[in-house]
Amino acid sequence: MIAVSLLLAGIYTVLPALMGRTVDAVLDGGDFGLWLALSVSAIATLMLADTLDDFMGKMAEARSTAWLRHTLLATSCASAPARRAGSPPATW
Repeated sequence: MIAVSLLLAGIYTVLPALMGRTVDAVLDGGDFGLWLALSVSAIATLMLADTLDDFMGKMAEARSTAWLRHTLLATSCASAPARRAGSPPATW
């Protein structure tokens, strides 16, 4: 999860420079194929890494929720008063 976050930070940092170089190359009439390919690959990597980061975050959230639910259920079941055989049920 840390590696994906670092990858996202790197792409977010580099992407404006790549896009600027691409626009400069198009406006100057130069060879913009390389800059365009780098920009497209950075955007595709950004989309993939962002999707992976979202998925991993939701997985961690689901695991935490499941752990909390199981812990609370086990605690509440363990603290329930025991009934002896033949005794009447408790009335509140």
